[in-house]
Amino acid sequence: MAEAIRRWTGPAAWTAALAVLAYTALHHMLTMPVAAHAWNDTYVYLEAAQRFLAHPAHLYDGALAQLHRATAQNAFLYPPLGILPFLALVPLQHAAGMPLAAGVWTVVDTVALAAAVVLFSRRAGCSWALSGVVLLIAALSLPAQWEINSGQVDGVELLLLALSLRHAERAVSGVWLGLAVAFKPIAVVVLLLPLLRRQPQVAAVACGVALAVNAVWIPFLGLPVASEYLTRVLPFTMFSVVHDPNNISLATRLQDILGGVQVTKRTPAGFAVPHPVDALALLWTIRVLTLAVWARTVTRHGVDDVTALAVTLATVPLLAATLWPHYFLFLLPLGIVLIRSPLVAARIAAWAGLTLTVYRWRSEVLWVSVPVLWCAALAATQGERMSARIATPAHAH
Repeated sequence: MAEAIRRWTGPAAWTAALAVLAYTALHHMLTMPVAAHAWNDTYVYLEAAQRFLAHPAHLYDGALAQLHRATAQNAFLYPPLGILPFLALVPLQHAAGMPLAAGVWTVVDTVALAAAVVLFSRRAGCSWALSGVVLLIAALSLPAQWEINSGQVDGVELLLLALSLRHAERAVSGVWLGLAVAFKPIAVVVLLLPLLRRQPQVAAVACGVALAVNAVWIPFLGLPVASEYLTRVLPFTMFSVVHDPNNISLATRLQDILGGVQVTKRTPAGFAVPHPVDALALLWTIRVLTLAVWARTVTRHGVDDVTALAVTLATVPLLAATLWPHYFLFLLPLGIVLIRSPLVAARIAAWAGLTLTVYRWRSEVLWVSVPVLWCAALAATQGERMSARIATPAHAH
């Protein structure tokens, strides 16, 4: 009986995971807003691609307007490489409408997200059956549901980061890291990871690629627009706290708890978040400690490249100024790595942390997974406990 259960667990988990992802993507495609200017993140990318083709110098007009708004606007805020895949969808948008073009992207991003989860699982040493279970949890999780239903691009971002592991410690891995940062700089700290792990060639390639693939757009944008993006829009994207109830960043949580005033869309633009001095001091204390613990962990003897990257991505919730629920996707790799830890307590914590992401009714619950997984990671990486468990998927059991 036990053998039969083990035999059918894998196929059942894979079937359920793919069914959940397919249903979520299809439901999103069928309920896509019809109005071109309705709120949908894919529409923002498609409109930016269309604007670039018509008037390249106006790509960041919406972004410059966002600088004077405290609430999120329909504006493209990311490096120009971010619109590259959407340029190919503009003809389809003109021929069949924006919802269909956005639906195609939904399929692309959903497939990329599934591939990223599986790649992380296999590189962490999970069997195909266990990878199916992990994919099922990821598919059911609030971050994945939010990612697909909002039409975001983090599935592709995670896939680029996961692909870097296929060539770990080789310069070519820097190409994938550089592309990931250039596409959406939500986890810029990954550029420092190769330096800390004494892989200067990888770091040089990553930084070079990230700069080069965006620099080639300067002749089209014009130097003034490129300069405005680099000096004004990019810092705003990385360091500004958007006033929105769905922004569940550490800054807004501390504002709620210590400031006594919840950040809403009606909060004045000049209202600093977090507002009280003690909340601001605590915020930066946590951020500095996060970076210190991260640097110590990824340089610890015996910590392999999969674990190092997973710990690095887990800094996103703690460092991001604006944190939407789908950004917690960057926490999943750490949970995946920890379920293969030799430490029983770490494995239990990993399953608990991953399972907590499935709770959908209050996005703040996602924060419970952060200390659970970080404490498990610190326990597991002491000494040589987290030595390279499985180097390639071929050794997975």
